[in-house]
Amino acid sequence: MFYINKNNKRNFGKEHCVYRYVENATDKVIYVGKTNCSLRARITAHRYEKGFQNAKDFHVEYVNLSNSVETDCVEKFFINKWKPVLNTKDNVSGLSNIVSAEMNEVNWIPYKEYEKTYKNPVAVKKLIDEANNKVEFLKSALLYG
Repeated sequence: MFYINKNNKRNFGKEHCVYRYVENATDKVIYVGKTNCSLRARITAHRYEKGFQNAKDFHVEYVNLSNSVETDCVEKFFINKWKPVLNTKDNVSGLSNIVSAEMNEVNWIPYKEYEKTYKNPVAVKKLIDEANNKVEFLKSALLYG
């Protein structure tokens, strides 16, 4: 997938993410947003917005991207795909079929995973080490399997 940040790792400080709010009861996407700064700040800011105050039982998921151009494209794609009720602008069409096909295969990460590592370098290092161990295992399995 051309737009996923390598290994889906967070870039502390400047984050490029697309996130979605999903109703727990129906799995219906009710909002798709983006940030090129702090995901935590964006999620926190939504708490004070009118539409989000009425939303009760939901969870947030996100995906890390590489730059602001990618966040714009991916956000618009998913707004058009799901037509979330809390998105009131930025509905656009016209993304190519090639781009659209690759965007359908996003590995959304639960926001609670983000919160576990927020300003916690020990947790971040642990996640990176776990990912590196998996990569090494897969390399050895492919080379010698």
